[in-house]
Amino acid sequence: MSVGSNSSPRVVADKLDIAPDEARRRIGSVTVCGVAIGHSAHVSRRGFVAAAPYAAPDHRLSTTALWLAEDELDCLDATEPNYRRISVSTGVFRLTTVDSRGEEILPGVREFDLYDSLHGVLASTPHGMPADREVLADREVLPFGTQTAVYGWLAHRLIDTDLTGSAEQLCSRLAQPAIGTDLTHRIHAAGLARASALSPVERIPS
Repeated sequence: MSVGSNSSPRVVADKLDIAPDEARRRIGSVTVCGVAIGHSAHVSRRGFVAAAPYAAPDHRLSTTALWLAEDELDCLDATEPNYRRISVSTGVFRLTTVDSRGEEILPGVREFDLYDSLHGVLASTPHGMPADREVLADREVLPFGTQTAVYGWLAHRLIDTDLTGSAEQLCSRLAQPAIGTDLTHRIHAAGLARASALSPVERIPS
């Protein structure tokens, strides 16, 4: 399952070194129950805060899925150093597709893969509640939005006026490695992140 740039046939074609038409055939619309999209709790090398999935029991997410071979997945993994690919069960996260007959469960699909952020997702303690730095579950995840909204959210919580301005200006500044890395560290030091709570399929060692 994919959100962000990996939903684009052109991006997939470039990453996998295949024709754009072939990439387009590998992409389809799906609905996932129990997953929502927030923001990864890190600044990317291009200065923006990327999308990341997290567990949200009552949420239905309309998104895209990629159908890839194992070697293609390995290739895609190499382009996502800030994420780990995990397999989740359709028994926990119901996966359906929509065609001319309406919504239906994908036949024979028991698992699918997600890219889980290694940094967790942006989240904060609800206003008025005491922050418990040891209990991450009390943090509310920031829903996916614009870069301007994300940096505004961070500016308010980190009391940092340097995080105000246009998205283009902020991304250009934060693409400087030292500045982006420092902001990532401050996000975590301030307790503005929590785990995605996505439960991967447990593998029995062979």
